Amino acid sequence: MEAELAGLLQGLHEKPDDDALWLVTSDWLEEHARPGEAELMRLVRQLRGLKEGKKRLEMESRVWA
Repeated sequence: MEAELAGLLQGLHEKPDDDALWLVTSDWLEEHARPGEAELMRLVRQLRGLKEGKKRLEMESRVWA
């Protein structure tokens, strides 16, 4: 099970712009009883590319909560 996660994370390292891989990794975490980490992955993915502003600040506060 952890080898599968390691493979997903390696894929993200090699292709950080692959949005589908971010979502697959988030889903995998959620399916394996790690909902907090899944939400963090989704938030980080959404923050990538967001410009400064109110929405970004709100999302960043959720990441650091």
